[in-house]
Amino acid sequence: MPEVEIACSQANLPKFELLTRGFDDHVRRIAEAGYDGVEAHPFGGKATGQLASGRVSEDSRRMLTSAHQGFRTEKSLLDPLRRGDRNPFWAWAAFFVMEERVNSLSTLQKISEMKGAPLPLVLYPSESGVELQRTDPCAERTFQPKEEVMELWKESTAIGLLSHALSLGWSGLCYDTMHSLPVISPEEINGILPHNKASHFSLGRTDENPHKYPTDQWLKSVVDGDKQSLPYELIRRLSEGERLPRFVTEVDLRPLGRVDWTETHAHIVGNLRNWILE
Repeated sequence: MPEVEIACSQANLPKFELLTRGFDDHVRRIAEAGYDGVEAHPFGGKATGQLASGRVSEDSRRMLTSAHQGFRTEKSLLDPLRRGDRNPFWAWAAFFVMEERVNSLSTLQKISEMKGAPLPLVLYPSESGVELQRTDPCAERTFQPKEEVMELWKESTAIGLLSHALSLGWSGLCYDTMHSLPVISPEEINGILPHNKASHFSLGRTDENPHKYPTDQWLKSVVDGDKQSLPYELIRRLSEGERLPRFVTEVDLRPLGRVDWTETHAHIVGNLRNWILE
């Protein structure tokens, strides 16, 4: 039976907890829901400071399985207005609570050093390649296939994108069920499996969803264990390789209304695990 690893993105936590509680508290909450690990995200606040300085318990250190580069690109409060963001509120919120994207690379390095071994990283490809220059070449460094990366590297196929990435020094891909769907269809997943190191399962998210995918329905289908859904098809296809990728959930529970965080995530991780092992 293959070993299944399902981690929880730190960003899944209720925002107040995310910013005010320590990393050990985050890990306890995530472990209670049945997750195998935590993908750290360099939000500001108490937990990020503890991670970067190594002030976490041994149990929390063991539960740390990967880290994700910060997504904030704003260098000024005026940037969202200059870009014409339709909803600048989230960009402004990120400006105050998150490290800027490039600056967060230093924090990822500190977190990896605290772990005591190269930590798998999910990074954002850039024209300059700074994300590879400033991270450990011994680490597993992956990225989410997205339309903007296809445009950056002037590639039009999944295989072309993968070949380009490997030639630059990337370890492989991190297929994201929302971001990667426009560039790698379910039918094309089999072609990338040998180099798909991780998979992000995005559910209930409305941010960065230009194609208006029904992520709220995807969330409900996973909570309910619906095998007639797209999430079921995707996770089965992503599980067909010789080696299972690391699975990480990126979930916004708000479409479900007022629900118990731990109980709902226990349903999510339990159903995903069952589907992977079928």
